Amino acid sequence: HVNLTIVNGTATTNVELKLVNGELQFADGTSATGYSYNATTGVISWTETAPGEGGSITVTATQTDAANNTSGPGSDTATVADETAPNAPTVLIVDDGNPNDGSLTQAEINGDDVQLQVTINHADFAEGGHVNLTIVNGTATTNVELKLVDGVLLFANGDAATGFTYNNGVITWTEDAPAAGKSITVTATQTDLSGNESTEASDTAQVFEPGHHQISVNESELRDNVPN
Repeated sequence: HVNLTIVNGTATTNVELKLVNGELQFADGTSATGYSYNATTGVISWTETAPGEGGSITVTATQTDAANNTSGPGSDTATVADETAPNAPTVLIVDDGNPNDGSLTQAEINGDDVQLQVTINHADFAEGGHVNLTIVNGTATTNVELKLVDGVLLFANGDAATGFTYNNGVITWTEDAPAAGKSITVTATQTDLSGNESTEASDTAQVFEPGHHQISVNESELRDNVPN
């Protein structure tokens, strides 16, 4: 007889097959439905449901002869490739979060730095992926790559990500407030361990610049609308 151990994702199935009068049977003598045997080649074949992305399937087999001598095990393993990218991050300029109109007033900034937040997929990040940030503050552009190693937020070079904090899928930090009339834009992508990169997401806000505004008035229309 032949013994098979099939590990498909997290499910394990043990199967014993035998050949009786040319018919492939299970150990209990019932027909081995789903399995086929080619007596010429000695090949047993069947199909299994494919594991989910990132999951593996392993088949281990031994053969025992009529004298009850059992072979050593043979096995093969394959892993289904992960080809699904994380969802796009959510980027928020926190100080502009209410009313989120793309304008930063001095009251919103409150004499402090600009608070920034990027929300990502924690599971993909913890498994070894990374996050790329592009921060355009006025005329200055900064590119940052972050990763999580043993629960510690690090830059791409392995240094501690000073100035950034991470909590269960949320990255936060601050930037100097741009000058009046200037903007701050944050763009983010997330890449998982298999190299699948999300689409980018961004948020922008401009520091409100108070000033005089010129208003043009048509004198004839103004005069026509004045009661006699």
